[in-house]
Amino acid sequence: MPDLSHTVGDFDGECEIGGEATAWLNNLNATAELHKWPNFLKLQMARRHMIGAARDWFLCNIDVITTWAEFESLFNKTFRADSSFSQRYAQMQARIQIKGESTTTYFHNKVRRCKLVNLTFADTKEQILLGLWSDELSRTLLAARHMDTDELLADIVAYERVQKGRAENSYVDKTPWRPKTVREVDKRVSAKPANVTTAGTVASGDKEKSVVPIENKLRCWNCQKTGHSRRDCPSPRRNGDKCASCHWFGGKHHKSCTVKDKEEGKSNADNSTMCTSIGPDRRSGGTLHEKQVYLNGVHAMTGLIDSGSSVCILRESAGRRCGLIWEPDNTTIVGLTLYSMCNNV
Repeated sequence: MPDLSHTVGDFDGECEIGGEATAWLNNLNATAELHKWPNFLKLQMARRHMIGAARDWFLCNIDVITTWAEFESLFNKTFRADSSFSQRYAQMQARIQIKGESTTTYFHNKVRRCKLVNLTFADTKEQILLGLWSDELSRTLLAARHMDTDELLADIVAYERVQKGRAENSYVDKTPWRPKTVREVDKRVSAKPANVTTAGTVASGDKEKSVVPIENKLRCWNCQKTGHSRRDCPSPRRNGDKCASCHWFGGKHHKSCTVKDKEEGKSNADNSTMCTSIGPDRRSGGTLHEKQVYLNGVHAMTGLIDSGSSVCILRESAGRRCGLIWEPDNTTIVGLTLYSMCNNV
């Protein structure tokens, strides 16, 4: 004869969601009515499927509970206390998917909690996406349109099916692990390492070369000593000499400065500073970021070099001095996002 008691399920007394106790009791009554159980058998089945705090409650009231009617009365009085709306809403928000938990299990439990607080489908979808473990799945579902929870669940199942297939394909493409043969192991063991004496010890000269303290590998760029870095150097910070022509400090990868001194008219190749860039004319007061430009080949003015700009920009005041005529143009300025403000200038 089959054991029909497994269809009832266990009850632990931890009613996180409103209606769990009522659902368990209704399930027990429906199973008993289907299989024609008498009241004393229903009472024994209830006792058998109570665990944790619920079992402690039953043992505490075992002297009072003698009939099925008394059991139902005390059970409803203890476990059917209705929770407040704020408590149900907090429990709904606290429900998130645990790592390794089935997405379908989380989905149905989350939807049930959302219905207990009467959320709309849009709010229900938002709460489901907030609790998902996978960020990629959450972003994918957020961009898609759904009409109800069935369409949302169908997309979740399809996403997991594709991800599982991709994982299996990537696993098949990998080279399978192969244990080494006895011949390969013997070859590695029998191979004699270089510079090893007959006693099996490394030669003293090779040992001194191979064992190098880590501290000695560090070299300071400031004092050129080993054992510390420039940041921890106790010596005063030393900077390279400054080139008189290009105003550049000496460095590691410099070449001899080929900039001619504008005042003396000779090269600074003998200086210790290294640079190959063309320096400005200090007598004219020029700088590296300025250049003499001509507008329409007539008007001379000083231009500012901007290497990051793809267009040439002219100030309105400079255009007026040169006698230029301005023509207005209606241009729409749009931001990076779709919902940015648009203005006509």
